[in-house]
Amino acid sequence: MRQRLWEYDWHETLTLMAGLMKQPIGLIEVIAAEKDDIFGTQLLLAGRCVAECGEVEGELVDGIVDWVYQFWLAAPWLEFIQNVVVAIGQSTDKVIDALIAALNDEARYVRESAAEALGKIGSSTCLEKLLQSADRNLICRSDVFLVARSLAIRFSKAGLPFIPVYLEVVGRKDEG
Repeated sequence: MRQRLWEYDWHETLTLMAGLMKQPIGLIEVIAAEKDDIFGTQLLLAGRCVAECGEVEGELVDGIVDWVYQFWLAAPWLEFIQNVVVAIGQSTDKVIDALIAALNDEARYVRESAAEALGKIGSSTCLEKLLQSADRNLICRSDVFLVARSLAIRFSKAGLPFIPVYLEVVGRKDEG
């Protein structure tokens, strides 16, 4: 199997295989132990496997999620990295807090990419964590507000409990 790790056409198969395994950690360990290239090929494959498994826990998994996030943080505009971050965020909450923290990054492109990733993750957890953020002014920023608004609309249309996103924001806009 090790020879297939570098054949990109096999990555989807390996990812799906990890998701079907009762104990996928062995496969993830093999991938993580492989010497990587500058494109993070094996790291991103390991991240996709973690996303596919969803409920896998452990120090290795936490490390992979953190490494994928750090890799994304170095180049958040690269879609092939963001796709893995989004996949992880859709299967586990482990990366959502980091993305919300990135909304306060000094670099505008990091903030915008974090908002875009949270919007693509599109879970009620994203919306709840945005609203519970320690920085209450965060929700008033246009990039974050648009993500929160689209998530609130999605969940209200789905019949899920509506979270009052606008009350504080609308009040501030009327004052200014």
